Amino acid sequence: MKKAIIIICILITIITFGIFEIIWVSKILTTMENTIIDLSRQYELSEKEITEYYDTIGDIKEFWMKKEEWLCYLFNHRDLSVITDSFNRLQAYTKNNDYDNAIAELALLKYYSSKNNHIMGFDINNIF
Repeated sequence: MKKAIIIICILITIITFGIFEIIWVSKILTTMENTIIDLSRQYELSEKEITEYYDTIGDIKEFWMKKEEWLCYLFNHRDLSVITDSFNRLQAYTKNNDYDNAIAELALLKYYSSKNNHIMGFDINNIF
């Protein structure tokens, strides 16, 4: 009977951590995706002068770096480092006022955040 109780407790703990992970990861990636969408709109409105968003990108990148430290414990670092690399390129394009490449990089960031939300989120394929 003790073994059954221990197994049930371990199972409940694992399920609780799994639910917490799903909610936490989804919240982070949804926040990133919404922030990137807002930033894209701002870029489209000020097509001529995008250098003013350099600090904003730095803030978003800093938020991502803090979250990435913890996400690396759960997921493949390669999947997450692509987003960091994309932020680095976006910062360089913004600093140089390169609108076309910056918009392309924002589109990539949106794709990465939605793709990773699918990969890291709850899906029956992720269980098996």
